[in-house]
Amino acid sequence: MSMSLECKIGQRLRLARQRAGLSVTELAERTLLPPERIDHLESGDARFDAKLICQLATSLGIEIRWFFEESGGKGALHRTRDDSQSRDIHDLVAHARATGFLESIMNAEKPNRRERAQFKAA
Repeated sequence: MSMSLECKIGQRLRLARQRAGLSVTELAERTLLPPERIDHLESGDARFDAKLICQLATSLGIEIRWFFEESGGKGALHRTRDDSQSRDIHDLVAHARATGFLESIMNAEKPNRRERAQFKAA
């Protein structure tokens, strides 16, 4: 049985945090997330979205694509001067499409018009 995408990203998050020399509490402070949420993310018990991945990458000073690389080596752990966030997002979307992750998000249950109107009115 293969490991879920959340577990893989969670393992990479833990590795990046440890390499940065940060505790869970320190990363939580940088991201303004509760430490429990960081624990859930690292253990693969919580879902990641693009905004959260960008927030984590920025807080750790790493490239977004590093979360999706297979190797345990340095890879894209440290940014280079000419890396851009837009290229990272493009890489993230391309990887999400290739793995079917984007399709699963797109097929998730969406609120109907009435629910959206009620949300906007609130």
